[in-house]
Amino acid sequence: MIRAISSLFCLALAVLCIMCIAQENPAGYWLNKGNESWEKATNAQNQTDIELALDEALQSYSKAVELDSGNATLLYFKGVALYQLALGNEDPEKYNESLGTFENAIKINPEFAPAWTGKGVVLAGLGRYNDSIEAYDKALEIDQNSSEAWEAWMLKSEAFFELGRLDDALSMINTSIEINPRNAKALYLKAAYYAETGRSREALKAFNETLEVDPKQVDAWFWKGDALATLGSYKEALQAFNRSIEIDPESTKAARAWKSKGDVFEALGWEDESKGAYARAWELYDKSLKLDPSDANAWYGMGQMLSHQGKYEEAVNAFDRAIELFPRFVIAWYGKGDALRALGRNAEAETAFAKPKELGYDG
Repeated sequence: MIRAISSLFCLALAVLCIMCIAQENPAGYWLNKGNESWEKATNAQNQTDIELALDEALQSYSKAVELDSGNATLLYFKGVALYQLALGNEDPEKYNESLGTFENAIKINPEFAPAWTGKGVVLAGLGRYNDSIEAYDKALEIDQNSSEAWEAWMLKSEAFFELGRLDDALSMINTSIEINPRNAKALYLKAAYYAETGRSREALKAFNETLEVDPKQVDAWFWKGDALATLGSYKEALQAFNRSIEIDPESTKAARAWKSKGDVFEALGWEDESKGAYARAWELYDKSLKLDPSDANAWYGMGQMLSHQGKYEEAVNAFDRAIELFPRFVIAWYGKGDALRALGRNAEAETAFAKPKELGYDG
């Protein structure tokens, strides 16, 4: 899946919300503490550190809510932290607690648009895309003229995409871009829609537009390379993968780029270069997992590498680790299905292929 596992969301709205509370009162103190932990989470380098910082933020926001339980803004912050923790651990209890927290904020202030947006995000995380669209619509009804309305349009577009309604998703993302033409998130998402539906030429154009706004967007460089490779423009693809690696040379994302370079070299018949690229990808995936065994993306990458080597049993185990860490990891389910099929375990493969739809992914 080109669209990344959801990152810390609604940050622009959250920054605006900080202005709503007096800093000198006790609730404001705990709000500040929570925001400090939130900042730590945004700068953390691995999932373990992110979760520790988010848990600290949640504790601080919860204390702020205890001191001022009728404040919708504080409830909003608590809801965001709960959602992020739910997302990282696929914790149904925290998903529901987050949803309830946003709904409590709405009860206190039905005209508080960020709480409606937060509710929509949680509902989407639960696979309830139609319900999430209703929540985003309510946020836009309240705050359609805000300079931040682009985010609700963007999130609404994702829900339409997951429902398999590409034309509606593109219409919504274009509206988001019209409001904020220089927002790399929305531009990247538009490119991802095209790429995930096999429209490589349109995706390439949109990735270029993303990179005009944010030349250091690692994912845009990588997926630009993927689109170029799909179109048979191998040398240009290698240049894009190299740019991705230059920006982020040691991470799981770099490993992904080296693996794709290996695929391109293989397609070109450059055997020595292909072997070298695959070896570097393996080295980086292994390094990532030693540093952070909870890195679902690294386990997925290992699964890809093992499948490429014909080690399908080991690949299934790697994909299982990725899925254990992130059960909604759609492409890991597909990777597992491919490996099982290669082993002749067709019934298990069909079960794996069916899982994304069970999770609500119809796009």
